[in-house]
Amino acid sequence: MSKLRTMVCALALAGTAGVAIADQWELNGIKGNMASAEDRFKTGNLDNSRFFVNQVKAAMDKAAADTRAMPEFAKIATRLKALEDKLGKAEGEAGTVAAADEKLDEANTYWMNAKSLATSDPDTAIKDAEICIHKAEEAFKIDPNVRTRTTRMYNIPGQQVLDECKQAADKAKKFNSGEGKERAADHKWGKPAIVAFNAAYKASKAKDADAFVVVDGQKAAEDCITGYNQLTSIMLNSAKHYYDEATEMMPTDAGKIALGDFGKRCQAMQSELRNRKATGCGFKNVNVQQQLIAKNTWGSIESYAPTIYTPGKCGEMPKSHRWAGSSSSFAGNFRKACGSGAIFVITEGAWHTWDSNGKVYRSIDGVCWEKGKLAFGTGGASVAH
Repeated sequence: MSKLRTMVCALALAGTAGVAIADQWELNGIKGNMASAEDRFKTGNLDNSRFFVNQVKAAMDKAAADTRAMPEFAKIATRLKALEDKLGKAEGEAGTVAAADEKLDEANTYWMNAKSLATSDPDTAIKDAEICIHKAEEAFKIDPNVRTRTTRMYNIPGQQVLDECKQAADKAKKFNSGEGKERAADHKWGKPAIVAFNAAYKASKAKDADAFVVVDGQKAAEDCITGYNQLTSIMLNSAKHYYDEATEMMPTDAGKIALGDFGKRCQAMQSELRNRKATGCGFKNVNVQQQLIAKNTWGSIESYAPTIYTPGKCGEMPKSHRWAGSSSSFAGNFRKACGSGAIFVITEGAWHTWDSNGKVYRSIDGVCWEKGKLAFGTGGASVAH
């Protein structure tokens, strides 16, 4: 009987020791996680510290009653509360820093855009710079220290980001107002356009201008229009022209003229000079021709010549007609294409044939000269007379 009692007591003692060992193992696990949480906090690894804090809290919540009764358990609870207080504050500060840094990173992006577009797309640059300023100021409200803390993107203080944004906005606004922009009058296309305008203006104002002055004026007006079109084709972006036609001024012999009016004046002078008749001598190509309408059958004779004359020196104008070969037999037809006082120089004495769009023609070509008040110009398509 005494042996039985001894065995029962031994088993009871063994069970109690096993429970104590298990409780100590549980406590050691909590202690280890607590130490890890504290170590991670000391090194600034807040996320990892929070992970181990959560591990400690979960283990303590599920701890056995005997583990909870251990003196060290209460000490760990005190350490845990102290760490959580510090960790919560640090996380709050870190969140503030991160939020401020994120705003400043966004400001950085808009600053770089504004900086690069200040003289190529000033409207967009101004918008981006204003967004940059707004975001930088928001960052300062979240965390004032970000003014002196260097940014993550470009390693410059936050205050410098704000200053750079303001400078980019000012630069774009000045460029929009014309400051820093190459003036149209100084542009490689603007300078010759002004020279051409002045030449056309001089011709248009000349009284009894001779043929050469009028034709030179026509060419100048054409060059003037070309220069205007080139200047107005320059774009800041897909929607905005580099030069404002209402405010960009062009200095001319007619005074300072807005670019838009400059172009209109060029066109008006071109039209006026083309329609003006001038006194002088001139010549134009003339021909008589027929179309082959059937085998060995030619159609009626038609006369062709431009409506304008090319200026020529009166001293070089022939004194009399020169008809080669049988061309004089078509004199009446030639005279339809020129004035009654024209002098004809027909150097072809016989027909020559040619094809056009699958049709066969023959013609006799020459030149007629006239003197008087005529319509002068260069080129000009031949028309039937």
